[in-house]
Amino acid sequence: MSQEKPGWFESLAVRGKLGAVFGVQLAVLSLGTAAVLAALTQMREARRWTDHTHNVIEQIEAMRGEAVEQQAGLRGYIITSDRRFLEPYRYGVVEFENISQRLGVLVRDNPAQYERYSRVLALMGEWQTDVAARDIAYTENPATHHLAVEATIGGGGQRRIDAIKRLCEEMIREERRLLVSRSGTMERVESLLLSLIVGLMLAGWFTGAYAVALVNRVLGTPLSRLADLVPRLITGESVDVPYLERRDEVGTLARAFERLRDSSAEQRRADWVREQAARVLGALQHCDSDATFSDTLINRLCGVLEGGYGLAYRWNEQSAVLEWCAGFGLPDASVTRRRFRLGEGMIGQSMVERRIIEMMPVPAGYLQIVSGLGAAAPASVLFAPLTARGETVGVVEIGMLKPMTTAQRELLEQVIVTSALAWHSVSRSVRTSELLEESRGMTDELQSQQESLRAQGEELRSANEALRGRGEQLEEQGRRLRASEEELRAQAEELLITNSALEEKTGALRMRQDELEAARIDLERKASDLEQASHYKSEFLANMSHELRTPLNSMLILSKMLADNSDGNLDAEQVESARIMHDSGRSLLSLINDILDLSKVEAGKMGVALETVNVSTSLNALLQRFRPLAGERGLKFTVRIEPDATRELETDGARLAQILSNLLSNAFKFTHEGEIELLAEKAQLGAVPAVALSVRDTGIGIPAGKLDRVFQAFEQADSSTSRRYGGTGLGLSIVSGMTTLLGGQVKVRSEEGKGSTFTIVLPERSPQSQTATTTAGPPGVDTGAAPSLIAEPEPGEPPTGTPALLIVEDDRAFAKVLADIATRRGLDVVTAHTGRDALALARKRKLFGVLLDIGLPDISGWEVLERLKANPFTAGVPVHVVSGGDDSDRGKELGAVGFLRKPVDREAVVQALERVGAGNAPRRRRLLLVDHDPASRADIVALLSAENASIVEAGSAADGLAHLQAENFDGLIVDPDLADMPNFEFLAQASDRATLPPVVIYSRRELTPDESLRLREYTGSIVIHGARSPERLIDEVHLFLHAIERPGKPPAAPEPRTPGADLTGKTVLVVDDDMRNVFALSKTLRMRGLNVVMAQDGHKALAQLEARSDIDIVLMDIMMPGMDGYETIRRIRSAAQWQRLPIIAVTAKAMKGDREKCIEAGANDYCAKPIDIDQLVSLLRVWA
Repeated sequence: MSQEKPGWFESLAVRGKLGAVFGVQLAVLSLGTAAVLAALTQMREARRWTDHTHNVIEQIEAMRGEAVEQQAGLRGYIITSDRRFLEPYRYGVVEFENISQRLGVLVRDNPAQYERYSRVLALMGEWQTDVAARDIAYTENPATHHLAVEATIGGGGQRRIDAIKRLCEEMIREERRLLVSRSGTMERVESLLLSLIVGLMLAGWFTGAYAVALVNRVLGTPLSRLADLVPRLITGESVDVPYLERRDEVGTLARAFERLRDSSAEQRRADWVREQAARVLGALQHCDSDATFSDTLINRLCGVLEGGYGLAYRWNEQSAVLEWCAGFGLPDASVTRRRFRLGEGMIGQSMVERRIIEMMPVPAGYLQIVSGLGAAAPASVLFAPLTARGETVGVVEIGMLKPMTTAQRELLEQVIVTSALAWHSVSRSVRTSELLEESRGMTDELQSQQESLRAQGEELRSANEALRGRGEQLEEQGRRLRASEEELRAQAEELLITNSALEEKTGALRMRQDELEAARIDLERKASDLEQASHYKSEFLANMSHELRTPLNSMLILSKMLADNSDGNLDAEQVESARIMHDSGRSLLSLINDILDLSKVEAGKMGVALETVNVSTSLNALLQRFRPLAGERGLKFTVRIEPDATRELETDGARLAQILSNLLSNAFKFTHEGEIELLAEKAQLGAVPAVALSVRDTGIGIPAGKLDRVFQAFEQADSSTSRRYGGTGLGLSIVSGMTTLLGGQVKVRSEEGKGSTFTIVLPERSPQSQTATTTAGPPGVDTGAAPSLIAEPEPGEPPTGTPALLIVEDDRAFAKVLADIATRRGLDVVTAHTGRDALALARKRKLFGVLLDIGLPDISGWEVLERLKANPFTAGVPVHVVSGGDDSDRGKELGAVGFLRKPVDREAVVQALERVGAGNAPRRRRLLLVDHDPASRADIVALLSAENASIVEAGSAADGLAHLQAENFDGLIVDPDLADMPNFEFLAQASDRATLPPVVIYSRRELTPDESLRLREYTGSIVIHGARSPERLIDEVHLFLHAIERPGKPPAAPEPRTPGADLTGKTVLVVDDDMRNVFALSKTLRMRGLNVVMAQDGHKALAQLEARSDIDIVLMDIMMPGMDGYETIRRIRSAAQWQRLPIIAVTAKAMKGDREKCIEAGANDYCAKPIDIDQLVSLLRVWA
């Protein structure tokens, strides 16, 4: 198909296109910038002249005032004769001189003003000389004093002063006229500047939009069209490739596609030819006569060549003619000629030329191709001789409804050669059989004749003449028999030739078999490669999960340091923000651990530690752990162990607990009413005794269509925007992998709406005979003791200097974090980033402890540890290992005092410092414990008895408030359900009366979502009483018990809010089911002066709107349980009073079309997560 000739722009390379586009944009921007700069210069000049005018007016008014001041001082002196009145006069003379000098400089550029200025100076000089000096002299002499008084009363010198005032007024009027003119000039320049800026923005937008459209037209659209061709090319479809004429990268890609299309078509044609030829020859192998061979040949050829009819002619050597022997699709009496001689007709001519002849067009009146529905003349007729090794054994004629294709011609040329050989072999075989039968008959006849001759021996002897004649006859028969033997010998030679041809054919078949075998081996290799790629993927995930821990180190430790507020320079909200950041990092770490578990299972790297596990003890521990949750949700939770069930298992107890915990967590998540049962019963795993552990629930169940996918990774029951249940979908995948790892099986039965039963079947004795602790370090981490490339020198002189802490870590960011923590504790720190540097420092500097990473870039950390322990000067230095691997046993064997697995938190680092001998005794912290239950207070005090803290107990809210007002505390532990004060009222009053220390909520019951939401305003540390609550409480208290703070530095005051002037006082409703998002958004919006109302789902959002009439705008999350954001927005818009209420939709998916769906549902605007606060504030200003 014809293609448009590409223009010059399309012929440019991509780099040239982009250069041209951005060059035009740069030129437009440069011109606009130059114009704006020129306008700014004019505006600055106009502003300078305006300021100049104001200054001139100020100086004129000051000069006029000083003249009047001189006159007033002179008059006072003359009237009173008091020399004190001369002071204003003399001061006015000096000031008048200074002002006049400054004014002269300012008006020098204006001749008219300067002329007035000169006249003022002249008049003032005359007044001072003729009037002031005279009157002063008169006044000083009492005899002439009356003359000065008379001159003053008579108005002496007033005329000059009035003239000075008049000239000053004229100068001021002139300057004000200039001020009006210059202000107008400045306004015009400002208007011009504004127009230039607007024009520059419009030009930038226009050129940018045009550039995008142009690049999309010359690059985006062509690349999209070419990309759309890829699936069609893969499927073998014949397509026309556009843009072949272009001379840029698009044209190069198009021509490559064209070559790919042609080569693919050629390959498919060759494959088709080989396949069809093999099928034809395969069918011919089973023919044992000329009739069946010719019939099979013409039928197969017409089938593969799509012929409408066909005829086969066999060359008869005896009569030297081609005889018709088979047909295909022929009507009755349609064969008009059954014999053809060489060169006679198209049949005979094809045999003479020994080539395929195609007759097209077909003459009128030719045989038509007939079917039950009609008849049609063939489009072409083929005449193909069956020739091989220079000998033609026959000719085929085929009528076709359409011209022969290239592939069909190649197939026909290949088939006629091989079929000729095969037909020749069949004919020879048939002829050989006939000759053998004839020879056998003649031999039998000869034997019967010989018997007859013996019986007639006597008669022969008596009749010599008769015998002689008969002998001649026998001789003749002998000659005939010898001739027959010669013919048989010739036939045997022909059979040898036939056998040779058959051997060649067998060799070809053997080659085909070899090709098939090679293809099978190739498929097996590809399957192996695929399996290995899957294994590499799992191993990559396992290793990458380790690598992800390293960047989490800095984030977790630094956020923990901020949350601890050791320097006291953060306010409560900033500390809470840092704590939420730390909790989010811990959540990310939990997800990484899940991925690590799954990838370890898939990669075959999950370790198993076998032990004897008591079934009853393990299940009762789970009962105690989940019973409080069952009570809060109103569910019946039971554990049942059948009498015949195995009491003890040899398995990995930790893995078993993790499996059952995952199954129970799923059951509680998806069950809202009814019961959950954990059952242990006897089972068989093949022929091996086993125990079956089942978790049965009456929850929502699993649809039948999803049962086969529940154990796949990341598979979730509902991934829509209104999904009610969160999670990553890894739990059941980990259950399946770990169960298999323990030698068991996992089964599931479920009915949607009625519940599910998950059963794991484990053998009583694990098939693993020893503990498998295979681990893998992350890429680049050498877990073995790699040999050193150079020999380290033997220890000589002992190290010197003040004892220091050596930190060996190749991650410079993490090394800096560790060094900062140690330095804050007053420790002297040296850092090494390679193993050899660490050993060199250890030889020179005296050390009191070492923090050692294993994955070093030059030599392994294990080798560093071995050399430190082998050196007599460092053998006694405690070494604490910090690594991303999990080989603590090896560290202990080599003499390490401790092992930390990355990522580590700040408390773990502090404990490691204390373990290597660097711990300085921290000051004793003070905690306030507010709880109305004495027994609970006693338990908490006992739990924290090992900590370096003094605990003050308060049995009521009033006592707690009194302690907070009278004393300072480092932390506060509160039961939210106090007897003398409603829920949360204690925290509200405590925050109003005094600065609130870090708070830990320790509740004996599960909190409702609304209660958790309110508590988030004061703290992010909430511990629910349960099986693991003591450990959780200790972890939270560690946040302020082990904080390292600088002594003597008071806590910083909270920073003032920076609200936007146009948002202050507005009320925003934040609707989101994630408490962390709600807390972060509410804190950020409150800092900008907004009032925040919170709701956790669509139903509660509607309730808040019903209860409050002061809400100005709504931030609506889309993915929420129960009622999603789309439905909530529609419900809001359906009410008349909320139809004009601004709504901004927030979603985490940010997929194509999300904005349109939000707007269609009724939202005013759209914002994607993670939220850009500046963008969100801009949207609030637009809509609020």
